[in-house]
This record gives sequence, C-alpha cells and structure tokens, in this order.
Amino acid sequence: MGIVFKAHDASLDRTVALKVLKEGDAGPDFLKRLHREASLAAKLRHPNIVPIYEVGQCEGLHYLCMDFIEGRDL
Repeated sequence: MGIVFKAHDASLDRTVALKVLKEGDAGPDFLKRLHREASLAAKLRHPNIVPIYEVGQCEGLHYLCMDFIEGRDL
C-alpha cells in the first residue's frame, strides 16, 4: 500500500510512523476509502489497534500519520 517511515512530529515533539502511499494507488475511490477508514480507525481505542493521528496530503503525496510502535519488521 505504501512506504512507512519513522518520522519526528516537530509540532508535538514525538516519534511517529508516516505511511506514504504509492502515487499510482491514489485514485479518487481509493482516497475516499482511505479517509473513511482512517476516520473510523481514529475513533477506536484498543491495545491492539495503532492510533491514527492524521491523514493528509503534502506536495501531491497522500499519507497517514500514526503512533510509532517499536519492534521488528514483519
């Protein structure tokens, strides 16, 4: 679905996971579903669900910003 980066949220001074979508995946239907799913997931609170902080677009790239969970690659 995209590439995930470990990033720093300077405004809140925290480490986050930033998932950047591949350019080809950003069709209108896909983006509508992404925003809907992110909105629903952001309302959930459970130890096994990674919190989503933000969904947005910067310089034409769409992204999800979420809590960074330390661990090994899957």
